[in-house]
Amino acid sequence: MRTVAIVYYGRHGPSRAYAQALEDSLRGAGNLAEQIQVRDAAANDVVFYDGLVLVGPPRFGRLHGLALARALAPERQSAVVIIGGNRPADHYRRLFRPAELPSISFFQEGAHQDTSVVFSTLAPVVDWTKRL
Repeated sequence: MRTVAIVYYGRHGPSRAYAQALEDSLRGAGNLAEQIQVRDAAANDVVFYDGLVLVGPPRFGRLHGLALARALAPERQSAVVIIGGNRPADHYRRLFRPAELPSISFFQEGAHQDTSVVFSTLAPVVDWTKRL
């Protein structure tokens, strides 16, 4: 059983829906997961989880919550799920230092406006937690 912090940016819409769906999927796989809005998350809090999943849309080439993933790397594994955006997820590797990159996994999810849609990256992220 793994403990995972799901830190997301956005109160409504795709990021919030993805965070909820991921929490449900992780719990269904026997893990403990907790959603935390990025504004309420601190590195001192999320360091106690086995892994961090950062979920959100890119804003002007930046990711909210990036400092959390950087603070935990390379001691803890982190996944970055890009919601929407017009660039592939690997484009955001440039925001991390080379020494941090081995502990960061990137996933790309489309920007779904319909929150009842099935997200395509849920299974890969749940599989990622098995490697923690």
